[in-house]
Amino acid sequence: TQAFVGSVRCVQETDCKLGIELRKILQEGGEISDIIAVKLLQKRIQMKDCIDNGWILEGFPKTFKQCQLLVQTGIVPDVFFSIQLPKEEKLKRIKIKKDYKFGLDARVLASRIELFEQEIGRMESFFALEYDNLRR
Repeated sequence: TQAFVGSVRCVQETDCKLGIELRKILQEGGEISDIIAVKLLQKRIQMKDCIDNGWILEGFPKTFKQCQLLVQTGIVPDVFFSIQLPKEEKLKRIKIKKDYKFGLDARVLASRIELFEQEIGRMESFFALEYDNLRR
């Protein structure tokens, strides 16, 4: 399994142009744009371990725009799994977690959950209708 954050770290540690650009963005406290996110995933899945073993991406895409960018760059998952937790359970898990990654607090995470919940239907429909690869 390759979580999106793990992909960021893996590419960030390389000396390639994208790794250098990514380090600069993160050091300056910036956010990774959708275009850079897709480029780094493209770079990551071209690494030897992913080529040899395949890959499972967790936590990405989070928006319909990201789905479209993935496809435009030639990244189409064989299977798109959609596993949903009720919103209350997600918020409960955020409150339990003390170590918020990248300095995010519960309000920021709650707003990201809200955005994801607005987008998931379109993403599911997109992969189901265009690629027949949605599994729930």
